[in-house]
Amino acid sequence: MRRATGARTSELTFDELQIALYVARGETNRDTAVALSVRPGSIEGHLQRIYRKLGLRSRTELSETLRRRTEAHHTAMRRPGLD
Repeated sequence: MRRATGARTSELTFDELQIALYVARGETNRDTAVALSVRPGSIEGHLQRIYRKLGLRSRTELSETLRRRTEAHHTAMRRPGLD
């Protein structure tokens, strides 16, 4: 299995990324399903694809991966003198 260190969130579809962001914030499958107007079982299927694409095994790893990606993005977007 691929490890998260080589994971690319750009491999995710729009729907998968939306679901990943909800789950990374701590939302349950049910809450995510309600927010996106889909069945909770649909969320589980998407999560399995997300985990496979990113080489992850859990919600915790997903949250950590997205947190690191967000921090790296914000760091890269900072310009000297604007902090």
